Amino acid sequence: MIRSDAKALEQRIMKKLQKFLPDDEKQQAALFRIGTILSETMRMNLLRNVYAKPQNPRRTRTGRLLKSVSYEIDKNKVTVGSFDVHYAKYIEFGTRFMKARPFVEPALRSKLSKVRQILAEYGAL
Repeated sequence: MIRSDAKALEQRIMKKLQKFLPDDEKQQAALFRIGTILSETMRMNLLRNVYAKPQNPRRTRTGRLLKSVSYEIDKNKVTVGSFDVHYAKYIEFGTRFMKARPFVEPALRSKLSKVRQILAEYGAL
């Protein structure tokens, strides 16, 4: 199974943002909208694919991963993901003992057209 690289997709989006958007309030508004849309989609993916389908019934579901999904805006870039939970990468990519249950990459793929629409609204495309 070939897995595309979510980081490369994020870098392409950020490159477009840095190249086209002016450094002002419009850029911050676009980043805010993109961050909100992507983080909410990631949370929905977690609810559907991870929390709704338990892999190990003995595990306690605390909701830490779901609560940790957020975004940060730094000048001209937005970073979306889980910042506080170390095991998010294991859920996303799987391990040799556990199959992958991705929530980041599907969110990026499903909202790519919306991200492009937001970039176009702010004069980036």
